[in-house]
Amino acid sequence: MPWNRAKELYNKILPGADPGSLAFDLAVAVSADARCEHKPLMGITVNPPSSGKTVSQEFTPRDRVVGDVTKAGIFGAEIDSKTKEVRPTGILAQLGNGCEAVVHVPDISQLVANSAVKEDIYALLRDVHDGHAVRTFNGVDIQWSGRVSFCVCATGVGVDQPVTGLGERFIYYRPFPGSLAWREARKIRDNSPAVKTELKRICKELVKLGRENYVNTKLPDDLDHLIEDCADFTAMARTAVPRDRYYRDVNGPVEREEPFRLANCFEIVGRSLLAMGVPEAEVAEVVRRVATSTVVPALRLDLIRAVHLDGVHERFTTYLDVKRTTTDRTLEDLVQAGVFYEVPGGRGRGNYAHYYLTEEFKTFASNVLI
Repeated sequence: MPWNRAKELYNKILPGADPGSLAFDLAVAVSADARCEHKPLMGITVNPPSSGKTVSQEFTPRDRVVGDVTKAGIFGAEIDSKTKEVRPTGILAQLGNGCEAVVHVPDISQLVANSAVKEDIYALLRDVHDGHAVRTFNGVDIQWSGRVSFCVCATGVGVDQPVTGLGERFIYYRPFPGSLAWREARKIRDNSPAVKTELKRICKELVKLGRENYVNTKLPDDLDHLIEDCADFTAMARTAVPRDRYYRDVNGPVEREEPFRLANCFEIVGRSLLAMGVPEAEVAEVVRRVATSTVVPALRLDLIRAVHLDGVHERFTTYLDVKRTTTDRTLEDLVQAGVFYEVPGGRGRGNYAHYYLTEEFKTFASNVLI
């Protein structure tokens, strides 16, 4: 079975690593094909520096790699020195109109840290995701249309800041920690050219298989129900809570996205993996991981997991590796979002407030947080 062999080879290159990261990138690659009924995926793998997050990218079929994550590098323009006409430049110009392409971005972290330009680039990426982009240069409108899926890598520091920092069209994957200590993994890894060549070949075969079988692949009822629960879970958990820029007080109604787009994204991941021959149990595990990873900032998910296990009181927040005020605001955000309800503590030392999942959110969490 190609997928089992791919996992075996991936484990040789990164012993003990989470194969779900490779499955996620392959599903993103499948989504570039027009036979997928929804828009292509924009997937971000989030992991610490030097953790091997670009390894799965290395073996996923791609059409272009973008190192220059700027508006000009993605969709720019210049004046031809001979004809004096405006012509498009950048990655979209190379791909051309009507393309069905997979683009890899090895590291978007520096862009995330550059607040001066990132919002314009995010807006452009959202246009690309929607299949149509327009740039005006020297009074001339340049248009592009096509299908592009993005495989992006980032460290968690930047992408965790705002709730919708990279736009609601992105979905995330945070790999499980490796099952082996790095010293042990280093001794048994196999980075030989033969292993890499075979894994590249199998991944190309898997993406081709996924695209060919996608239309005829139907979701089993249990997996379809899981996807709906995952969409509701993520939409509620990452609800935007507006705060005053200076005083940080909540200053408006919460803004909860509708779960339709998330459900479509999770459906593409699930159907793509099933079409590639990945067992349903593994598909469900990847979908759950994508849903929980897409909750940003990650501190929200940490608190949700803690409350899901046995409630959390304010004293618990002192054990988290973040400022107390940050955790307090996050707890308040989750209450405002309808994820938690608060039971205030009594007077006196040791009487702390407790937080519990609301009944509405609990119905989703019980199927997602397994």
